[in-house]
Amino acid sequence: MTNARSEAGRRAGHDVVAGWRIAEFLAAQTHLRPASRRRYEVVLTNIASRARRVGVGSPDELSGPALRRVLTAPPGASMSAATRDLERTVLRRYLEWDGRPRAREAAAVLAGSARRRPRALPRSVDEAGLVRALDRVATVADARVVAILELAYATGLRASELCALDRSDVEPGMRWLVVRQGKGATTRRVPIGDVARAALRRYLATRGDDAAALLLGVRGARLSPRGLQRVTRRYLDVHPHQLRHAFATHLLDHGADVRSIQELLGHARLATTEIYTHVSRETLQRVYAATHPRARRGGEP
Repeated sequence: MTNARSEAGRRAGHDVVAGWRIAEFLAAQTHLRPASRRRYEVVLTNIASRARRVGVGSPDELSGPALRRVLTAPPGASMSAATRDLERTVLRRYLEWDGRPRAREAAAVLAGSARRRPRALPRSVDEAGLVRALDRVATVADARVVAILELAYATGLRASELCALDRSDVEPGMRWLVVRQGKGATTRRVPIGDVARAALRRYLATRGDDAAALLLGVRGARLSPRGLQRVTRRYLDVHPHQLRHAFATHLLDHGADVRSIQELLGHARLATTEIYTHVSRETLQRVYAATHPRARRGGEP
C-alpha cells in the first residue's frame, strides 16, 4: 500500500476522518486480531482522506460516481490489485456496519462488483531438503534456535501464534500445545512431534529464567515475529510462513486428509486449506512425469 502509514498519520477523531466513525467501527469488530485491526484503521483512514479531497464528507454520501472517485488511487500513486481489493472489502464492511440507507446501497454496489482474484500458490519447500537442513542446524546452532525451528515446522503455527505461546500452553507430557491466540480469537490444540518435543525439552533445560514466554529472542525477551523471521532466514533460508506451508503440504503428501489439516492450521474455511491440495498435486505430477516409464510418449519433453 503506497505510503499507507504516512497518509494515515492522523487517526480517528481528527479532522481527516470527520464524519467517519472509524474508532467505533473497529471497537465493534471483536473478531479482528490486533494486526488486522491496525490494517483496517489504515485502510479506512486513507479512504476517508481521499473522500474529503473529492468532496465527500460522510460515508452516507457515497453514491455511484462518488464511490468510484474515492476508490481511485490519488494522482502519482500506484495501487496493487491486492490493495485495491482490500480497500473495497474493508469499505464494504464499514458501510454495512454504518447501516444508513445510502451507505447500505454503496455496500451493495461493492458486493455486487466484487471479483475473485486467483490465489497464488505458495512456493513449496522440498521435504528432503528441509529435513536435511534441520538436521544440520541441530549440529551447529544452540538449543534455542533448534527448538524454534523444530517447533515451527512441527506445528505449522502462524508466526504470531508461535511467538505468543507461553510455557503454560504446553500440556503435561509435552505432547500438545494449546494455541490461545489463534486467528479470529479462537483456541485450538496442536500436537507436538517427537523431534520437536525433544528439542523443546533441551531448550527449556537451559533456561534459568521465570519468564512466561515459551520462546525467547536472542536478548531474553519474548521472541517476536521479526526475530523468528531472522532465525528462519539465517538457518533455513525460508520465510516463517513457508514452514507453515511445508507443514501442511508435507502432511498432505503423506496421506493426511484436508479437514484434519484445516483443524491443525486453524483455518475457518476449508477453501483456504484446499490451496495445499493444488501444491501437492503439482508435486505428484512432477514425480509421476519423472519416474513412470509410460508418463511421456516416445521420450517427448
